[in-house]
Amino acid sequence: MWRESRPITDSQAQASFTSWLGSRWKTMALALIVLFALVWLTVVLVVTWAAAQMRSSDATKLTIATAETSPALTETLGHPLKIGALISGYVSASDGKALVIVPVSGPHGNGVLYAELRRQTGAWQLKSLIFRGDGATANLDLLPVQKQNSKELSR
Repeated sequence: MWRESRPITDSQAQASFTSWLGSRWKTMALALIVLFALVWLTVVLVVTWAAAQMRSSDATKLTIATAETSPALTETLGHPLKIGALISGYVSASDGKALVIVPVSGPHGNGVLYAELRRQTGAWQLKSLIFRGDGATANLDLLPVQKQNSKELSR
């Protein structure tokens, strides 16, 4: 009734594992592919969500609106100005600081907008707005023109 068990040898253990893996390798490969796809999808969703949050912030909207009305940028890139999908940076409402990085392109080239903003009296104000074109050796400061225009409007 009671059977005496014999110890399993290394070759028997290896054969048992090989047999188990051999019969389930397709299932394991499929599971790994599904796991990889889920991780990839999660990363894509997080990046898309973060870019959407940046795009909808008031600081980003002010940056884009100012850039679109800049004669210097229109002269450099042409019209119409296209805003890239992956807007990055940070907006801190508690500190009242924001850094916005916006890829832009036009018929004559492309580049990146770098904006630094501060929140004062409840509204975002641009402290700097720089355009750096691809392959350019110098930055294009877009704020001096805007400051002159706003001073001219207030006269």
